[in-house]
Amino acid sequence: MYPLVTLEDAKKVASVLLKDSRLCGVEVFGSVARHGKGHDLDLILLVQNRALATDFILQTNKAIDTEIAASDILSRLEDSIPSSPHSAYDFNLREKVAITLFGKDFEDLLDQAHRVIAHTKDDPYWNFDIFVLSRWWRDEIQVLAKGFPQGDPNFWSNAKREAIRL
Repeated sequence: MYPLVTLEDAKKVASVLLKDSRLCGVEVFGSVARHGKGHDLDLILLVQNRALATDFILQTNKAIDTEIAASDILSRLEDSIPSSPHSAYDFNLREKVAITLFGKDFEDLLDQAHRVIAHTKDDPYWNFDIFVLSRWWRDEIQVLAKGFPQGDPNFWSNAKREAIRL
């Protein structure tokens, strides 16, 4: 069984990501914020630039819609497409959107952040569930719930209650 990611790990990740000058803070929420450990890191990357946060939301929503459509097509063609092994270093969808917005330097920081908390070379590549939000996101919960829904209607209220600034 793999070790869990901890609040201390979240602090290490935040210190790496905060090397990007566009970030003005990092918050952790979810199981790591509630219990001090978990299977992934739910992170809010805070930016001063509301337009950048809005672009993240819009591009993520578009990417999710595209991914859903693509997965539907792929599932119908599944037998004719050879499978490829999952790379341990694949970035997830929201990470890819953030990389698109922030660029190659941020990609390098994100990769470094993943590696800084690996306990061994065989560790899983910890999942970072990241959200790029305005530093005023706590005042924008209703807008987030409507424009960036996450399945659970209480997601953003819960995140607001749990989030810890790193």
